Amino acid sequence: MSNKFLPAFILAVFVTVITWVNDEGFGIIIMLISTIILSIYFAILQDRARRTRLKNIEDILNKEIQFLCSEKNILPNVLLKSHNFQQAVLYDKVRKNVYFIESCGERSQYDIDEILCVDIVIDGVQITSTSAVDTVGRALIGGVVAGGVGAIVGGSTSKKSSKNQVNKVEVKFTIADEDIYIKRIPVFEREREIVTEEMIRSYIENAEIFRLNLTTKRQ
Repeated sequence: MSNKFLPAFILAVFVTVITWVNDEGFGIIIMLISTIILSIYFAILQDRARRTRLKNIEDILNKEIQFLCSEKNILPNVLLKSHNFQQAVLYDKVRKNVYFIESCGERSQYDIDEILCVDIVIDGVQITSTSAVDTVGRALIGGVVAGGVGAIVGGSTSKKSSKNQVNKVEVKFTIADEDIYIKRIPVFEREREIVTEEMIRSYIENAEIFRLNLTTKRQ
């Protein structure tokens, strides 16, 4: 909604005041309607500001990725970004290196053999693991993707839990450098009520594709 509509809302408030003076009962109704309209208007402005902020962060992250690819001569064809564009992880197929990139400019590099596990975690429940039988992980992912949001997303065949809605999807990396530690890339986090099943399926599929790109290099 453009700011050109702002005078119309100011006029609505003015009409409310005039009507209140002339007819108190009818004025209350107009006031309520004006309040609802103004609430919607400011909600739209806040959403626009949020989208603009995310776009700016994404642009910064993309510049960091482009700089890395140019510096290391990498093709960014195996890339995964976080939902808030604060982080990204890039896999260099040629040199077998994994890069973690942050929008603030920080980055870290690991050899593929230093990545012990790549897991997909849905609402805190680990549903795949490269340290377990890989086909089990693929089957569970298939159940989520094919079965919809209400599918079983248990961590293993012996431990399952049913979810009515997916709120968060992460890719978890267990890394062995000098120490063993974990990095997480949140690829989806429910921030609004209007989230389609197709959107969630897309996030999960993208995470699984990236995971399989790293997993197959171990075979």
